[in-house]
Amino acid sequence: MPRQPHSDFETWMLWLVANVVPWWVGCVLLELSVSIFNTASSPGLATVVPLWGSVCALVGVCQGWVLKQRLTGMKGWPLATVLGGAIGFLGFFTSFAAPLVMGGAFGLAQWLILRHRVRRAWLWILAQILAAIAGAGAALLTPVNFMIGDLNHSILVMGTAIEVAASFVTGSTLIVLLRQRHRPSSY
Repeated sequence: MPRQPHSDFETWMLWLVANVVPWWVGCVLLELSVSIFNTASSPGLATVVPLWGSVCALVGVCQGWVLKQRLTGMKGWPLATVLGGAIGFLGFFTSFAAPLVMGGAFGLAQWLILRHRVRRAWLWILAQILAAIAGAGAALLTPVNFMIGDLNHSILVMGTAIEVAASFVTGSTLIVLLRQRHRPSSY
């Protein structure tokens, strides 16, 4: 008996979980790496870069699973997410333009997969940029104090706020795009 596809709300909630839970896993891994390698409370790039890549891969796998419930041919999604994350990581260092670079990198890389499955897939790039801006806004509004010495807790709280805000934007856009499935096109 074929499985019923998830409702839009169920898909939206799964999307939220697919974005937030990998962040929590990343925070646990960060805490473990700080403890194991005794890097005090400030991990270096040698710790952060592979950890960021791991979190992007996990997000890609989780998001890919959610998308696979409603779309076919999503095997490339995790790789696109890692690619977008790698390029977007560089954007983190561009100061005020960070959300544009980060969101644009994720959006463009994932659009390469999504464009063959839904109409108006270019909206995904805009949604990722808006999601990054919403995430930056959530980060600025999160009441954490990095000076109290509990960096990992602050990263967990702020990162969760960022992921929830960003997932609200991308999850809502995803629902709109899923309603516009079509056969592959050349654009």
